[in-house]
Amino acid sequence: MKKTLIALFALTGVATAALTEIADMEELIVGMETVGTVGKADGYNQTVYTLDGAYIGGTNADVLNALNGTSGVVTFAGWINLASDASQYNTLVGWGASGTGFKFGVKDDDLFYVTKNVAETVRGTSIAKGEWTMIALQYNTANKNFRLTVTTTDGQFFTVSDNTTMNAVTVNEFAIGSANGNATSGNENFDGMLSGFKVFTSTGYENNSTIAAALGAAPKIVPEPATATLSLLALAGLAVRRRRK
Repeated sequence: MKKTLIALFALTGVATAALTEIADMEELIVGMETVGTVGKADGYNQTVYTLDGAYIGGTNADVLNALNGTSGVVTFAGWINLASDASQYNTLVGWGASGTGFKFGVKDDDLFYVTKNVAETVRGTSIAKGEWTMIALQYNTANKNFRLTVTTTDGQFFTVSDNTTMNAVTVNEFAIGSANGNATSGNENFDGMLSGFKVFTSTGYENNSTIAAALGAAPKIVPEPATATLSLLALAGLAVRRRRK
């Protein structure tokens, strides 16, 4: 069980927000079944998961306890990088079986969530394929409202739904990359890369800067040794030339 309290302070020094991390990707996928193709990408400065499929059957106790709670907000957040040929629906998280609970992810290039068999909410955000984008879903367990959060090169966007109706889950499981916690969703599976994925709890909604600080920076490609060596040699040569002048 991971309980890392992340406290952020405004310029005045007063605490304004707090997220408690309850699980990261490594902890979430323990005991989960894989469908389709899943793996890890090399060459990045942090762990990057590749999915053209999903992890299903998630039963992390901290996450399920939070989702079934009656107060507070549960936040799912991570950096995504959609494949160039990703299909229309790319579900990042699904909770409950078909027709129950909720799912969220990217529809075309927009952030979406669905309370299954009830309503779909889509937020126009222009999420570009092949670029790292931070996305998050915040779920208020008290009134079953949702907030979508996305950080792109174009800015920050938020939306809050007034939908308070959600079919109670019949299968208390979650999935990463599938709409249904207990099964693959075929054409709705996530297709791309995922990094820094975590689940948090908080007393209320948090803004983008708070979530981004909790996740850390987007992944970066680590230069190959030869490239790094050439760069150092170039800098050394530049330094020598400056000394001679």
